[in-house]
Amino acid sequence: MIPAAPLTAPLAATFAAMLAVLPLTAFAEERGSLRTFNDWMIGCDNGRACRAVSLLPANVMEGWFLSLDRDAAATAPVSLTLMPQTDGYPRSGNLRIQASGVEIANLAFGEDVSPQDDGLVVRNRAAIAAVIVVMKTA
Repeated sequence: MIPAAPLTAPLAATFAAMLAVLPLTAFAEERGSLRTFNDWMIGCDNGRACRAVSLLPANVMEGWFLSLDRDAAATAPVSLTLMPQTDGYPRSGNLRIQASGVEIANLAFGEDVSPQDDGLVVRNRAAIAAVIVVMKTA
């Protein structure tokens, strides 16, 4: 369940820190390998930079992948990239992120989210923290 109160900067930093620590522990002995956990594939390189990418069900051809990345530095923030599998996605206005029908973020293009390569990079730290909260309770 999403908290009713808005996420504060310290709370967002706490969730990002929690996510940042998990991959280091999980891959302490096998850095450089990939592991699958339910519908996520996770890997860390030998320098301790980590990436978690969502997987689509086998019978789904269109949808959105989510990629959570963290550089090797212990204090590196978690970044979120939304990767649509179709060209018909918004590139202006607002982009709403929902989970189980509940809106967890309303992002303004240019300010909170921007196109980069094949995806949309989320720059709003509170939105990233909210996505992490939902992931942990899903």
